[in-house]
Amino acid sequence: MWYFEGIGVDEARNRQNIHGVVEYSVQYGLQELVEDGVFDTAAERERFRSLYNREVNVPSWRQPAHRLLLAGVIAVTAAMLLFLMLRNLLA
Repeated sequence: MWYFEGIGVDEARNRQNIHGVVEYSVQYGLQELVEDGVFDTAAERERFRSLYNREVNVPSWRQPAHRLLLAGVIAVTAAMLLFLMLRNLLA
């Protein structure tokens, strides 16, 4: 995460301090924006960071999508093995 501070201008052309955060991910040499935010105070930015750090979930088999993915992989593998076995037996 990259933190920055700057001075912005609002609709009434008043100068205003801004505080921001940007997170990039580098994959295959390309930078991809993951998360960003611009806040009025440094306290708001810190609150965002604390919520962002708590948001990270550890993968668990209790999540239905993970169980469904595992069941799908097993089903496709079993179907492919059955197909190859029948093809070899009948050939």
